[in-house]
Amino acid sequence: CNNATASSYWDLPTSNAASPQCNTGTNIQEGVLQYLDGQSGQFKLALPADWTGNVDVRLFFFSPSTSGTVIFTIGAACAAVNGSVTDDVAFNSSTLGTVTLGGTANAQWVATATSITTTGCSAGNTLQLKITRSTDTAGTVNVKGAEITLRRTNAS
Repeated sequence: CNNATASSYWDLPTSNAASPQCNTGTNIQEGVLQYLDGQSGQFKLALPADWTGNVDVRLFFFSPSTSGTVIFTIGAACAAVNGSVTDDVAFNSSTLGTVTLGGTANAQWVATATSITTTGCSAGNTLQLKITRSTDTAGTVNVKGAEITLRRTNAS
């Protein structure tokens, strides 16, 4: 957020996009992506040259809902950087663990996935990740960010 103006550092599609919002509290001012069912956002990173093939994801979010379930899927798409393929590769799909809300409104939660599907990805490729909210039983969900763990060989 720049003052009260929200923007996104994630890439947003032309339809069914998550909405950039500002979360303004007494002590915090932060940008979030607000998700409704079926909405998505994407971001990208480079796979290291010594990547071994596994990617784990932790997605941090909060919701004003005090009950219901939240379900996200994550898609992974890779493209080689040697000019051999287009940069518009189809996404693989994995599901992050379902989170059942309970208790305090706007409490922070984390949805996780271990070893997401990365078929077609190789060390040195670019990796595009697409986070989509599935149809679930909670109201709006505000995504704060993601932690991506890439497995690498040990350097000596």
